[in-house]
Amino acid sequence: MGAVTDALLTAALSAGADVRTEAQVTAVEADEAGTQTTYTTHDGEHSVDSRLVLSGVAPAVLDDLLGRAPATPRPAGSQLKLNLLVRRLPRWRSGVNPRQAFAGTVHVAEDFSQLEAAYGAAAGGRLPDPMPGELYCHTLTDPSILAPDLAEQGYQTLTYFGVHTPAGLFANDGTASEQAVDRALARWTLTWRSRSATASPPTPTAGRAWR
Repeated sequence: MGAVTDALLTAALSAGADVRTEAQVTAVEADEAGTQTTYTTHDGEHSVDSRLVLSGVAPAVLDDLLGRAPATPRPAGSQLKLNLLVRRLPRWRSGVNPRQAFAGTVHVAEDFSQLEAAYGAAAGGRLPDPMPGELYCHTLTDPSILAPDLAEQGYQTLTYFGVHTPAGLFANDGTASEQAVDRALARWTLTWRSRSATASPPTPTAGRAWR
């Protein structure tokens, strides 16, 4: 993925694009004469004029930026993502080669009955237990995601997507994020023989290490 991103950046720069990162768009004004986009960065507020604005946000979010009442309901995410950096791939109780096991998608607690129960729990305002999800190891196919020194030491990344975890479950519960991480890790323990990794999700548990 890092190689693809770098290739897209190179193509954009070659075409004359001005790429700005860590910039949050706060308003878009549009009329027949053109558009003006307002955005903020670490050094303040800025604006840029253009003929067109390409939007990749939900319609309700675009309505907010345009200063008008949303015509559609605001979308709510229902997935939980955890990014992990591991010193090595976890070993499996079955003895299967970890590089083979993580070459594809690893499904965790995702048979039909478990998914159905998780949906029912989430719809009722509860965090599913067990929490179904999927694991990927992107660095097996694209080591460029890692810094060269980490790749040389054998580090890998694992990405977990937990499903049936609506954003509303976390809005007013300061402990829900911690519980979600704990339940995800507990479920993996049933499959893995041992672990050695560092988790870095955007939760109060960031940087937690385990063995």
